[in-house]
Amino acid sequence: MNKKLDWFKFSATDWLSGSVQLLSDGEKGTFIDLIAMIWKEQGSITVNNILYRKLRLDNATACERIESYCELGILVMRDDKLSIKFLDNQIGDIETTSKNNSENAKKRWDKKKTECDRMPIREEKRREEEIRKDNIREDNKELKQKLESSWEIFWADYPKKTNNVNAKKTLFNYLKQGVTIEQICEAMNKSEALRNERQYIPNPQAWLNKTPWLDEAFKPMEGNQPQLSLADRMEQRG
Repeated sequence: MNKKLDWFKFSATDWLSGSVQLLSDGEKGTFIDLIAMIWKEQGSITVNNILYRKLRLDNATACERIESYCELGILVMRDDKLSIKFLDNQIGDIETTSKNNSENAKKRWDKKKTECDRMPIREEKRREEEIRKDNIREDNKELKQKLESSWEIFWADYPKKTNNVNAKKTLFNYLKQGVTIEQICEAMNKSEALRNERQYIPNPQAWLNKTPWLDEAFKPMEGNQPQLSLADRMEQRG
């Protein structure tokens, strides 16, 4: 027997004030037996000779009492099946609660399973994010090294050594925009002001902000000796 049906609710008020009080003591006793049997069978029992023997009644007496219960409306007979409304309601409540519990348990299991299924995905995303950050750090490191190398070349070639902090920031800004150190050095090499007029040489930041590498006069001409790359310049400096 289902453990959920070990017991049922019984209202003393309904018993003492209901139609069952119209029955004799013997009929009340049989009714109690029938309630217990119906509950044990989870809602209904079949009316037959086996039931009569379980009630310890002869067939005529058993039939008479069952008819009395049905006439009073305290039992219901359908297709030789006996049931009782207040037990039906309780069984319905139990079945609803059981169904809800099963559905809730399934939802919890599905949620847990989904979380387990997502764990490899989250782990893969975590690894991808770590790789992405590592790549960014590596790119930043390479960029910093390139910027510092370019600054060393510029500072070594520029004839006026002043305001180096602002000059360095300005140089880095143009390099990050795509200007190459080769273009800047080409402009320095072709600038008459930087070679011949030292007393009028602008400070390095001011000269950079004039973007002289954009002037047509400083752009490389066809057939000119190509400028050394950053790597070549660093190699020459040892």
